[in-house]
Amino acid sequence: MIPGSRAIRFHPMLYAGASNPTKACITSTTEVPAKYDFAKKIPRNIFQSWQVHTTQGSIRFFTGKPFSPILKERNSMTVGICIGLALIIQTMTIADADLSPTVKEWVDITLSRQGETWDEAAGMIGSSEGNSTRGTMFYALGLLQRGRGEDGERACKTIRSVCKQQYVAPGSKYHGTFSRSDTDKPPRDGGDYDQNWREFIGLSMILILEQCGDSVDEETRQAMLNALRYACEGAYERNVSWQYTNISLMSAFLLGWGAKQFANPEWKARGEELSRDIYENFIKHGTFTEYNSPTYNGVNLWALAAWRVIAPTPEMAVMGTEMEAGLWRDIARSYHAGLSNFCGPYDRSYGMDMRRYFAITGIAIALATESPASMPDLSSHTHLHDVAYLPLLALLGLQVPEDAMAHLKSFQGTRRYARIIEKGRTDRRAYSWLYDTYMVGVQTNSRGTKISSQYHPFTVHWKGNNDAISWIRFISDTLAIISLSGDAIEMQPARKSVQTVLNFEIYAPGAEMASFNAGSWNLPGITIKTPVVPVNPEVKQKDNTFTVSYPIPEGHKRNRLIIEVN
Repeated sequence: MIPGSRAIRFHPMLYAGASNPTKACITSTTEVPAKYDFAKKIPRNIFQSWQVHTTQGSIRFFTGKPFSPILKERNSMTVGICIGLALIIQTMTIADADLSPTVKEWVDITLSRQGETWDEAAGMIGSSEGNSTRGTMFYALGLLQRGRGEDGERACKTIRSVCKQQYVAPGSKYHGTFSRSDTDKPPRDGGDYDQNWREFIGLSMILILEQCGDSVDEETRQAMLNALRYACEGAYERNVSWQYTNISLMSAFLLGWGAKQFANPEWKARGEELSRDIYENFIKHGTFTEYNSPTYNGVNLWALAAWRVIAPTPEMAVMGTEMEAGLWRDIARSYHAGLSNFCGPYDRSYGMDMRRYFAITGIAIALATESPASMPDLSSHTHLHDVAYLPLLALLGLQVPEDAMAHLKSFQGTRRYARIIEKGRTDRRAYSWLYDTYMVGVQTNSRGTKISSQYHPFTVHWKGNNDAISWIRFISDTLAIISLSGDAIEMQPARKSVQTVLNFEIYAPGAEMASFNAGSWNLPGITIKTPVVPVNPEVKQKDNTFTVSYPIPEGHKRNRLIIEVN
């Protein structure tokens, strides 16, 4: 054998999205140096896939001329990226997934905690208020991944139970989706529903069929196929926008897979169009419109990993791999390993400190680094339903670029960067400043944006008393315009004709009511200056959390608030 080489078996096959490429015929075996340049050796005269088997699993190569005719028609810049490119795609299956002892332990703990809420009669998990369909399906996928003892039998029971919770009502908006719990009132009787459950549960079912298909019985398999057909019908009629990032990523995959499984050309066209729109708009600015969400970036990683591992088309695999790498780099750029959190701003966030609630992206970072720094102890109950993603992400495997991994493991030094999120009629730009002991996030907008419980266009994190993580977020429920002047953040109501209130929430152990005045917020570990205020602030305290409000009367001439972070 050549020194420094390894034996590799090449399996050439015309790629048609085969769910089990290892069945392809072996045509040659060769020895190659460890640094062998595969990209120069694979023929480019046809669109071909090569499956490479090593002791660590399978690696799939895609090449083509140019490899994406669809992209060629839509975007010449994309073609420039694509022509002659060979992408390495790591496929992980139940059989060859080599989970580390740490990750295996985390998976076991997660499944055990989910199992604590098992309802034998219903064949589901949940609570006294109702059993969760999505949580139950995630649980089933985790059980099949582990494959221990009676895991398979219980998983099949849960899958069949979830299938019974699907709404089958062709022509309705809720056709093909599922109840959120087994106690929900049916939509036809006025009950509420969530269309997104098609995608969450549908993707889980596809992963079970593709990755764990040999572990389910025929009755369960047929139940999933029937459910997936209805889910595809509903997803096609819904026609979700590419801007709804996490759902559109899953919907494009669902339609693409369903088109192939059920031979439906309309679903195929819709899925390809949606996946192409997502990709092209990601390429424009290197980010998604659903920007910088500690929770939903994690869902995006899960969906993109599915694109990479079991994509129904080669184009989707290539696009998914590129977006997955780009998203990891975007995540790494805003992640402060010293503070174990992302720098804002956040389009959608359920919390401000990932060490105190389960953010799916924080879970992904923990899996990638095998360090729990970015998530709570697994015994925590805060946002517990999201910890169910831990086995799901472990199943598909995480593919983090080396340059991104460095930022996830340790703080790489002071950095400031800007990012265009949307450009045009609505202009949104994100600015993040990361320093040794604090970080600031700002999102500017050209039009008034209503701040919601999840949207935080201004955030600050820092090390406070005893190195505890303290934070600030803008939580106003009014329309506000935010801009930058140097390093100063300017906020003002979008409408002067109505009374508005600018609200901030501050978590700062050791602070007190007297810490806040008209000119500054003097907090343990940091000082926030407010050189221009519309009115004197009103301050309320509950334990270590403060609410600072600036009520601006209707027609008030002084309506600007300027903030400087030192």
